[in-house]
Amino acid sequence: MAAANNISKVMIGHKGLMSTPAASHMIRLLNGESHTCVGAINLTASHLPGGPAADFGIKFNSSNGGPAPSHLTDTIWQ
Repeated sequence: MAAANNISKVMIGHKGLMSTPAASHMIRLLNGESHTCVGAINLTASHLPGGPAADFGIKFNSSNGGPAPSHLTDTIWQ
């Protein structure tokens, strides 16, 4: 999905795991250096549970490292 949307670099936490605060910090760190991080997609058990067993959710942190505003998440959803 990233390549299809012209995302040239994807970072994944160690063994696929990274906490939401760590992702927020990484976004802020990258944008402090290069202003190239558009945000982070977090698959999390603690945010808006969904899925077949209601055991995960999806959260998007925007370029400031914080939760994306509703208008952005609505656009992503569509």
